[in-house]
Amino acid sequence: MLRQAVDDDTPLGRRAGEYMSRGQLVPDELVIGLIDDWLASGRMSNGFILDGFPRTVPQAEGLTRTFQKYQMTLDKVILLTVQDTEITKRLLNRAGIEGRVDDTEEIIMSRLQVYHRQTRPIEDYYRKLSLLVEVPGGDTPDKVFAAVQKAAR
Repeated sequence: MLRQAVDDDTPLGRRAGEYMSRGQLVPDELVIGLIDDWLASGRMSNGFILDGFPRTVPQAEGLTRTFQKYQMTLDKVILLTVQDTEITKRLLNRAGIEGRVDDTEEIIMSRLQVYHRQTRPIEDYYRKLSLLVEVPGGDTPDKVFAAVQKAAR
């Protein structure tokens, strides 16, 4: 949605693009605004998957309010569970394959700390709403994909 809004040169896309070009996270209100625009346009009337959003409880609450505005409900929240050691191993491997400079052990540890501090609390938010479905993500991509498909039913 973010990239599409930037490509379409929408007002929200231009604002989001400013943050993205600086390597910063797009503020919650802009992302929620983009989702609101997409819902209002009917572009997502056949269903959709949000990947990487929400990442914080305030984002989850904003998403809930936006859905309520359109009398929509969230069906499920799928959480891929992977041990930090496995995540670190995979990202270090990716760094070697792709030459990514943002996948050093220090940066990975920092990102994991941010995840545990800011993102992990949304598990309880969605668990209380009986929407959270946990899927083990430590297996092969094909097995994880099959597990996600099963959980989404």
